[in-house]
Amino acid sequence: MFSLPLRFAMLVTALSTGIFAADFSGRVDAEDGKPVEDADVTIPAINRHLHTDAAGIFKFTDLPRGVFAVKITKEGLPSRVVTIDLRNENVELKIRLDYVQLKQDTIIISGYRPADEAEIAQAVTVIEGKKLDRLRGQSLVQTVEDTPGVANFSTGNSIAKPVIRGLPSFRSLVLVDGMREESQQFGDEHGPNIDILDMDRIEIVRGPGSLLYGSDALGGVINVTTPELPRSAEHAKTLSGKVIGNANSNNPGGAGAISLAGAKNDFGYRGNFSYRQAGNTLTPAGAIPNSAYENLNGSGLIGINEKWGMLSLRFSRYDTKLNLPQATNDAAGKLIADPGATTYQRVAHNRLQLKSLIQTSIAKFDIGLTYQQNQRREFEDNINPDPRLNLLLDTFNSEIKAHHAPLGPLLGTIGLSYIYQKNQTLGSEPLIPGYTANSYGAYLFEELRFDAFSIMAGVRGDTRVLSVQQNAQLGNNNETVQNSAMTGSVGAVWRFAPGWSLFANLGRGFRAPTIFELYSTGVHEGAGTYDIGKNDLKSETSVTTDSGIRVRKGKVRAELNGYYNRIDNYVFAVPTGNIQNVDGNAYPEYQTTQGRATIYGGEADGEFAPLKWLTLSAGVDLIYGRNETLGEPLALIPANRYRTGITFSGDKLGSILNPYISLKARYVARKTEISAAERTLYPGFADYTLVSLSTGGDFAVGGQMWTYTIGADNLLNQRYVDYLSRQKLFALNPGVNVYFKITAPFDLVD
Repeated sequence: MFSLPLRFAMLVTALSTGIFAADFSGRVDAEDGKPVEDADVTIPAINRHLHTDAAGIFKFTDLPRGVFAVKITKEGLPSRVVTIDLRNENVELKIRLDYVQLKQDTIIISGYRPADEAEIAQAVTVIEGKKLDRLRGQSLVQTVEDTPGVANFSTGNSIAKPVIRGLPSFRSLVLVDGMREESQQFGDEHGPNIDILDMDRIEIVRGPGSLLYGSDALGGVINVTTPELPRSAEHAKTLSGKVIGNANSNNPGGAGAISLAGAKNDFGYRGNFSYRQAGNTLTPAGAIPNSAYENLNGSGLIGINEKWGMLSLRFSRYDTKLNLPQATNDAAGKLIADPGATTYQRVAHNRLQLKSLIQTSIAKFDIGLTYQQNQRREFEDNINPDPRLNLLLDTFNSEIKAHHAPLGPLLGTIGLSYIYQKNQTLGSEPLIPGYTANSYGAYLFEELRFDAFSIMAGVRGDTRVLSVQQNAQLGNNNETVQNSAMTGSVGAVWRFAPGWSLFANLGRGFRAPTIFELYSTGVHEGAGTYDIGKNDLKSETSVTTDSGIRVRKGKVRAELNGYYNRIDNYVFAVPTGNIQNVDGNAYPEYQTTQGRATIYGGEADGEFAPLKWLTLSAGVDLIYGRNETLGEPLALIPANRYRTGITFSGDKLGSILNPYISLKARYVARKTEISAAERTLYPGFADYTLVSLSTGGDFAVGGQMWTYTIGADNLLNQRYVDYLSRQKLFALNPGVNVYFKITAPFDLVD
């Protein structure tokens, strides 16, 4: 299994003595024209870093020919991103870090090559740096749910699954450092198993990502980046670290993490440990019984950085106990949260990831090997030691990407991928049968790039072979199911004026049906239904058009886009009219089937800084979905949302640097367009408005800059029920949450 990638890596290493012929140099100045010393100048695509000298000067030599995005950062100053074209000549630039109280420049890393956002033909949002420190919630999705096109399919604050443009996490892909997260994501209670305190960047790409990532990326991709391997060339300390602390009044408790990192010569290392303890979710009507949770997580990273590239090995473990709220009927027959609920899950996720970047004269090679083991066990209570549900999933994922040297104006990538999975069903309630799966993919992506215009196109082929084990309880035999699909995309970006760009993209995506959709037969406790799968389901295929305009100029940053997504063979469940009685309880029977669906909408997001100390922000998400087969609204499409905010900021307030105070509001429109099956349970959902308030800043401690944030979400303790809440039939959504967050870097050894 490992021999092919390792042999390929050895071959590439033999070629790593290629010719590096380009130079890139320049000077970095501040807004007042003075040189910026010790600014970090980074070229992520080729893993090269330098710091400016006292005169603000830097110079890279022996770079490969190509087009690269370069990021320039300095503590206390805004970041800048510039694109350099080294295909035919050396480049020398003068870069100015102008102060602007708007989101800072960033590099998009989830495409086929790291690039400035003005070079991307899809809608993208990035959360990193101090913005991530301030937004970091109790989960990944809670952190990003206010970004355009993203909604939260939630169970209180403890379980959150991303929904991108109306498509949930088994139709929208979650990545960690560019490689798929595999955590039994078919289930409503199965959120991403990612430590929110061990990441330094979140990137959300909206629109189909099947070309680069294969099955499941119909709605988009969330790529979580963990802290990178330290480099001694960055003046890294032999040992430095960081403490992150969060405290919350809702799910009362808190979380803390400590990380240690350093580098010596070419060798770098990093370790992280975190723990979170959270009580029951609090609503305006009171606490939801059995909704507490806890996490215990850790990770370690080692590796080397060389001129030819880098090699790293990272291990992480995510361990959580999730209490699961249940519904019951009160004396009047009304559904309420069960005060005697005791069900909980224990989830452990181990991840071992090897990454290598090798630069040669013919191509840059990205090699990734990942092994994951996810064990999910469900218990009735703390007394019975035997889990009723016990799923053990092993996944091996390998990827090789070759970014070839420029061929005139042509840049591109050839990629190969292989995924092996083995699932064991060990508990008394099988839910799904055991299986093994082998998935193969290959793609070609090319970009024709000119100064003001780029055209991108690519094609990909995928095959998944699923071998299912016989299970008497579920009533299935030994079977083999194969799903294959061809996908592709074509897009264009026109940078028609400085700071302005138009983009458009047409893409075809696909998703192989999940094992749950194919073979489930029995009670689905989370949904309160008796589900029957269909073992001859075809692959879902989508055709999506996406276009928009971006502006990043002076005091204004904004993006406006629209999309239309048609999905054939869309998998959904319909009520049969039968009732199944199991253990004295009655469950409506649902049969899995397929049809055609359409989803269309638009997103707008913008910021305007009329004054240095004042920033205004606004955004809107409009989305509509229809089940064309049934001729009715598509289930679980988020309600339309509108956002607005105002931020006051300054340079200094006493000993506080970069102080700010921000007031934001989110209005969620009334949701009445729901499917016929849903209307048997509820008529619709009222509109609501949530207000949040936060303040914070930086302060110097021991030569380091500490960042703190104090705030409150749902400041007015609004009573509401969100359409995407899994508890909508028996509980309100969470009430007010007062929080405190701090990020404190430190040095131990010079």
